[in-house]
Amino acid sequence: MSDFDHLICVAKQSRENAHAAYSNFRVGAALRATSGRVFGGCNVENATYGLTVCAERVAIFLKQSAKANAASTRLPS
Repeated sequence: MSDFDHLICVAKQSRENAHAAYSNFRVGAALRATSGRVFGGCNVENATYGLTVCAERVAIFLKQSAKANAASTRLPS
């Protein structure tokens, strides 16, 4: 499995944890830190739109909480 395939797999797994009660659109995201550690995130919706968080932000927040350095790798379009 390639690095990109692994990131896609983690994003798909993370999407299962999404709380999308309003849009019913589950989103998952994944990033790889320079250490090689992979962080997955999912969208979390709230009745007050301002508290809604996208999957990409959740992955970044998890990475930052773990004090890991994010790699600048992007998935191909």
